[in-house]
Formats: sequence, C-alpha cells, structure tokens
Amino acid sequence: MERCRFGVVFSSSTGLEMAMLGKHVAVGSNVIYSRRGFTEDASSREAYFQNLLALANANNLGSLEKSRQELATLFYFVYHWVAQYPYPFDKPSSLVRRTPKDVLRSPNAIDYLPYLDLLSMDEKEFAQALPQYLGADKIMERLKRAA
Repeated sequence: MERCRFGVVFSSSTGLEMAMLGKHVAVGSNVIYSRRGFTEDASSREAYFQNLLALANANNLGSLEKSRQELATLFYFVYHWVAQYPYPFDKPSSLVRRTPKDVLRSPNAIDYLPYLDLLSMDEKEFAQALPQYLGADKIMERLKRAA
C-alpha cells in the first residue's frame, strides 16, 4: 500500500486502510466506508471510470489531505471499536463449519446476542435500540472485555 499512488477498490476494507495511509481511493461500490468524505465515490459505472482516469492522469497527485486522512482514521476506530459487535460468522462459508445451533450452544454465545438481536429487529425497533447499543456504557464494557 505504501508504494501505490492511489487505491482502486470494489468491496474491500483495503480502501479504508489506504485512506488512513494518505492514499486517494476510488471506490466502485457502496461499502461501509464509502460516502464518508475520505474516498472518491461514484454514483454510476461511468463516474467510477472517470474517477479512475482522473487519479491515473493526475501528474502531481500527492497525499490525501490530512483532514480526510484523519477522518478515515476516526471512521476506522468508530467502526471497529465502537459500532462493531462480535459476530460468530466471518463469511457465508462459516455457516457450514459452524452452524447457528453450535454458536448458540457455545460458551461465548452471550457475546453474540447483542449483534444477533440487532439483526432480528425491524427498522423502527433498530432506530430505537441503536443509541443504547452505541452508548458510552456499552462501549466501555466492550473495550474492557477486549483488554
């Protein structure tokens, strides 16, 4: 990443990491970190290719502005340490190796319940419950558990 002039991503968290390193990043999809102010986003296929050409043809691209780099770093922190709850499955193939029944019977099932609970809510319930899940007490509780 350090040697790249800019990043081109579609659905990888690599784009967030590159922005943290001060690289310009063209995003070709609606990933969780797109449209947050530190990536080059596109609303269409044509706009995506225009972003790619603009980055590739820039003679003196330079680093991402410090404020955008700091925004990427802040987003990374909030996403990984504040908003993200433990989830038992990494990819859909994880469901084959570790069935939901096995997860619920595991000793650490209690860690997954808040996230699974959020997944089961409708939009109105989610909007009401989200402040509690992202509240300072919950964040401190998760940080202490992670330490």
